[in-house]
Amino acid sequence: MTSAWPSFSWDSFKKTTPSEYLVRFAFGGAIGAVAFYVGKRFGPQIGGLLLAFPALRPAVLTLADEHEARNAAVVHARGAALGSIGLIVFALTVRLVGADHIALALLGATLAWLLSSALLWRSALWLRERQLARDARRDGAQQA
Repeated sequence: MTSAWPSFSWDSFKKTTPSEYLVRFAFGGAIGAVAFYVGKRFGPQIGGLLLAFPALRPAVLTLADEHEARNAAVVHARGAALGSIGLIVFALTVRLVGADHIALALLGATLAWLLSSALLWRSALWLRERQLARDARRDGAQQA
């Protein structure tokens, strides 16, 4: 089972082939290009919203499904959803503070992103712990 806590392993670099890095680069570039063209056509506010989409997420999910269990891809997808919310909070904070105070806007947005992402992550872990405890009680009641 995949751990609920983020971790780092050098072994991941050994498992990833150059073609997989190319796929990640291509996905990221394509999503960035789409955001650019949408921004040119409909304005920077709309194009900027597309940049809140984690550009590498489709490639990571594809590669995670190839290298790891499907359960790991689900964990990555949930993390992407939480990360996207954090990026939206960042963008909204910059928008609310405004371009007149760019240093303050970026500092405030970074703090807002950090706090909202940490709160969302902790909430997700709490919900998962509740679900596991409920499942354990149910399984214990069925065995008795």
